[in-house]
Amino acid sequence: MKTCFTLQELRHFLEGCLPEDSTIQMEKHLEQCSHCQQQVERLLADSPLFPEEAVSEASTVNGKWNEGLRDRLSDQVQEIVKTNPLNERPALPFRLGEYQLLEILGEGGMGIVYQARQGRLNRLVALKMIRRSRIGKRSQIRRFSVEAEAAASLDHPGIVPIFDVGEVGPYLFYTMQFVCGGTLAQKLKSGPLPPTEAARILLEIAKAIQFAHEHGVIHRDLKPSNILIESDGKPRVADFGLAKQIHSEDDFTVSGEILGTPSYMPPEQAQGQFSRVSVLSDLYALGAILYHMITGQPPFQGSDPVQTLFKVVHHDPVEPRQLEANIPADLETITLKCLAKSPESRYPSVAELIKELNRFLHGNPIHARPMTYYERTTRWLARNPALTSMGVSIVTVLLLGIIISLYFGNLAYSRSKRLQVINKELIVTEAKARASAEQALEQSKLAQEQTYAAMRILEKMLFELQNTIAMDPSAQEKRRVLLKSVLEELDHIASKNIAPERILLSQATATLGLADVANQARNESGQSGTTVSKKLYLESISMFERLLGDFPDDEYAQESLAVAKLSFGHTQRIAGDNQSSKKHFWDAHQLLKVLFEKTEEPRMSLLLAQTETSYGEILMYLGDRPEAKQFLDRSIKRLEGLLESEIDPKTTDFEYALVLRKLGDWYRFEKQYEESKFYYLRANHLFERQAADYPNDVLRQLEYGTTFERLGVLTSLLKDHHAAREYYIQDLQILRQIVASAPKNDEYRWHLSFSYQHMADVNLKLNELNLAMVSARQGIEIRRKLVEIDPENFRRHVKLIHMLKTQATIYRKLSVFPQAAECYRECLEVTTKYEKHTGDQRLTKQKPWLESQLTLCIAQDTDKITNK
Repeated sequence: MKTCFTLQELRHFLEGCLPEDSTIQMEKHLEQCSHCQQQVERLLADSPLFPEEAVSEASTVNGKWNEGLRDRLSDQVQEIVKTNPLNERPALPFRLGEYQLLEILGEGGMGIVYQARQGRLNRLVALKMIRRSRIGKRSQIRRFSVEAEAAASLDHPGIVPIFDVGEVGPYLFYTMQFVCGGTLAQKLKSGPLPPTEAARILLEIAKAIQFAHEHGVIHRDLKPSNILIESDGKPRVADFGLAKQIHSEDDFTVSGEILGTPSYMPPEQAQGQFSRVSVLSDLYALGAILYHMITGQPPFQGSDPVQTLFKVVHHDPVEPRQLEANIPADLETITLKCLAKSPESRYPSVAELIKELNRFLHGNPIHARPMTYYERTTRWLARNPALTSMGVSIVTVLLLGIIISLYFGNLAYSRSKRLQVINKELIVTEAKARASAEQALEQSKLAQEQTYAAMRILEKMLFELQNTIAMDPSAQEKRRVLLKSVLEELDHIASKNIAPERILLSQATATLGLADVANQARNESGQSGTTVSKKLYLESISMFERLLGDFPDDEYAQESLAVAKLSFGHTQRIAGDNQSSKKHFWDAHQLLKVLFEKTEEPRMSLLLAQTETSYGEILMYLGDRPEAKQFLDRSIKRLEGLLESEIDPKTTDFEYALVLRKLGDWYRFEKQYEESKFYYLRANHLFERQAADYPNDVLRQLEYGTTFERLGVLTSLLKDHHAAREYYIQDLQILRQIVASAPKNDEYRWHLSFSYQHMADVNLKLNELNLAMVSARQGIEIRRKLVEIDPENFRRHVKLIHMLKTQATIYRKLSVFPQAAECYRECLEVTTKYEKHTGDQRLTKQKPWLESQLTLCIAQDTDKITNK
């Protein structure tokens, strides 16, 4: 074995790029080698990150020797800060070469813009300097250079010219003409502009952008703050910070990185699909600027950038005339055409937009036509591939409320007449449409055939809603709306001579789908997901059982009943009713076992494996570990046999990793810690790969985080609390991202509360009490809200009490006994409230202990006061 590692190897170690065995080997070496320890400290101190980030990165270095590393490194960084003013904003005025920086004009993601005076020519300029946080990152330095290069190549009166590109010591900057009139963003702070003025301003901006396009440059970050206004009111385009050469293959963006400003960003850019970014992306941004000018607000705004990006991709903007009634209809049409989600639906070029704006300003008819209701709905569906896969009429699928009327209401019309009136038919009220349907039904011999056609469409929709769309967590709200509409339509056609069992089967399937959606989030009334889903699951189970009572050999109904019981079992597990969960898992297992023996279909085998995993897990938690192991082993053997089947590997890989993680749980309960770690690491590796392959699949991200949590629990049992905390931090980071993407999802917030719980527990064990208190408070805040909206959930009450007891322990260690007493008092209140609401006495046994601790805290506080 060599004496010391190279700098490159040490750098890879810090970046986490080494295999696990190499990492362990290096950590052992660092325990003993002072030379390599110094090299690591040097690498960290020379980090291009902000000082606090460099210090934070030191925590990735394991081993006893690094206990003082953070302090040593912090001292080094503080010395750097004192001797290197680049780490802080220089006090103004500040000399930079021949430029004297006078004041800050604005800030962006790339850099800070100063008003500066150029000494040699004695003129005011705008100087843009890259942020310190960007220095040392190659992609950002390159982007800065491209900005200057692209803008400098464009000579147009509507584009702010570049004067100079320079580098003084570590400072990288360029200068451009100083425009004294402020920005369009500042102008819009006082409200929307008159429509004609807005159109004239956009026309000038569009001419400048068209010139850039003709010279091979796409701006990619057009927004009001990048439009400077001259003293005479003329706009000029600045800041080509994200500029891209149209024909260049050399795009400096990282794959999937989202660059730009969310509110003005086209959907293709918001999704990080930079191969699709084109001149039509700039055209979209021009439409967003026009929208802001005429309405006084951007087309899309969320509470944070992530929500804004979601709206950009999935929502349509509010029509401008709904916000400002005086906006001309033609200008609204121009705006919305620019903002079309699909680039192909926008104007074909900025040059065409210029022509259209000229038509509007001269009072001539514009060429674009307002989107009809039909076009809006079909385009909405086109943006949702899961819906288009249904293979039915787009209008029929989306406008479920009038699906029957479209079949029946048009029967009295001739074909040519129908073509003339179809657009009006699409916007009639549902009541009127249904009245027309009833009249047509009486008059037409084809009515029954059309009813069957409508039923087939609804069944096809249900299949897709329960399969394709069910797999997309971001589409669940749409799924819920469509499922409710399906139920409404089923009620409507139930009396139209359709076999009642066929109606009942579809109603049960739709109700099961609604239960699945409700299980993930609160409903409109604020009720908890588990409360609503329990009711819906039981309704669907009752319907399937009624159906099987009349048709016991219906395989689809048998499978659906098994799925409903499996899903309800998971809901009961979350609620803390393990016996009910066990019963429903077993029922599902027996149903699927019979079906698999009859059909031997791989799909049925997969469902059976899922049920075996769930049943094995619940047995494990109930203490029947020998039988639990049998079911988990059956599941993994069955899944291994399915890995080469025609089943989508995305599904089998997920289930396989899941059962590996649960086998890790089993070995942990058996105190066979080496075997437990083996299975946890295998599951973690598989979920890591799946999370990378399917970055938008929340379930995979969630399970990836859970494997870190389990590794933390295991490592904490082995008394390595520092290593356990590192695992918990990984879990916490993943869960925070998941909750940020779906803040209304109670299940994700529930998981996040466990991340905080583990952080509080491990920091308490490490005697880092302030850190423990921060995590405890965050976890308690989440659990209080979940208990409030789900007052019947036993498990959530138990876990809230657990965190309150943890917080009480922290307070007692800090000798803050009154607050500790308050924690125990709240525990007692939670217990009493739950008992009164549910009649469940399971929490009662904790009361004597809680009361004794409350009394003890009061006594300790009294002793403390007496001693003082």
